[in-house]
Amino acid sequence: MEKTENGKKKSDWFTKIMIIQSAVCAAAVIIIFAAVKWGGMGGKIYGDYKKFMSKDYTADDVSEAFDGIKEYAAAFSSEKNGESKAVFAEKITENHSGAQQEESESFIIGGGDDLKFSGLDTLEGICFDEYDLDFEIDYPLKDYSITSDFGYRIGPITGEPGIHTGLDMAASYGTSIYAAADGTVLDAQYDNSYGNYVKISHDDNVVTIYAHCSSLCVNEGDKVKQGEKIAEVGSTGSSTGNHLHFEMRKDNIRINPEFALFG
Repeated sequence: MEKTENGKKKSDWFTKIMIIQSAVCAAAVIIIFAAVKWGGMGGKIYGDYKKFMSKDYTADDVSEAFDGIKEYAAAFSSEKNGESKAVFAEKITENHSGAQQEESESFIIGGGDDLKFSGLDTLEGICFDEYDLDFEIDYPLKDYSITSDFGYRIGPITGEPGIHTGLDMAASYGTSIYAAADGTVLDAQYDNSYGNYVKISHDDNVVTIYAHCSSLCVNEGDKVKQGEKIAEVGSTGSSTGNHLHFEMRKDNIRINPEFALFG
C-alpha cells in the first residue's frame, strides 16, 4: 500500500525530529563526561548541557555542539590524566574559612561511593540549582576544611569520575558533629559506604546525613535540637581520612549543602 503525499511529509518531518533529538541526547551525554573529565572547561561545558536540557536549542545549536565536542576530544587526547587531577586537586583545596590545606592532603581526604553517570536519568535524583528552605541550616562542624565539593569529581578512592552527593569537611578525629537543624533521627547505624552515620528528618521534607563518624551520640527516633551534638568525626566506611560527609536531600532529591550553609 502506497503512502499518501501527506503521510510521506509527516514521516519525513518525524524522522528529522528524531534525528535532532537523538543528536541532542548524544551531545548531552558527551558534554557531561567532558565536564567530569576536564575541569578547565567544565563551567562552559555544563552551561551548554543545561541549555540542551532546557530544550532551548535549534538545529544550528546541535551542529555547534558537535563541533565543540570535537574540540573537547582533541583537548582530552593532549592532556595527561595526572595533569587533570592536579587541576582538580587545586580547585578543591579551597577552604570556606579562608585557610588552605596542602594539595596532596586535600586530594586524599574524602570518601563515599559517588553516583556513576550511566545516562541522563542519573541526574533525576540530584539538583545542582539553588533553592530556598523554610528554616535555617547551621554548620555541622565548628572547625573544618572543605576537601571535596558537591558535584562532579574524581573519586578519591576509585580514581573514577562520578557525582559527589555531599560536602566533605575534613576535621580532627573525635571532633564534635552537631545537628544542622531541629529534627527527628531516622537512622543511626553503620553502612559499608557511609560508615557510622546519622540521618535526620527536618521540616520542609528535608533530610540531612552525617557520615564516616567515629562514634554516634543519638539513636533512631530521638528528637534533636539545632546545635546538639549527635556524633564525632572519624573515618569509618568508605573513607580515606578523618572527615564528615555532610549530605542534604529535599523531597528525596540530593541538593547542594553549600547553598544552605554559605548562601
